[in-house]
Amino acid sequence: MALLPLVDPNEFVGLEGITHLCSGGESPWLKRQHTAYDLFSSLKSASYSGRNTIYEHGESCRRKIGQLWKAPANRIGFLPSAAEGMNYLARGIDWQPGDN
Repeated sequence: MALLPLVDPNEFVGLEGITHLCSGGESPWLKRQHTAYDLFSSLKSASYSGRNTIYEHGESCRRKIGQLWKAPANRIGFLPSAAEGMNYLARGIDWQPGDN
């Protein structure tokens, strides 16, 4: 039985001729991310008006995630990385001596 990739390798930048096994902070870039990144970089350079648009995109995303999860948008938060999320989670646990 052949294993099929979750995402077609042709949708990534720079995978020609290599097998990429790294999935952490060095994962390959999706071609479709170019549009979002280009927009973000333009907005980031546009001072206050750009910042306001970035925040509007974030709030729109919060509302959509809230609808998907049936939760109020103000209860949805985004962190800069998975590692940061794990740090928040670990600090929120009431660790006791002997916990592993």
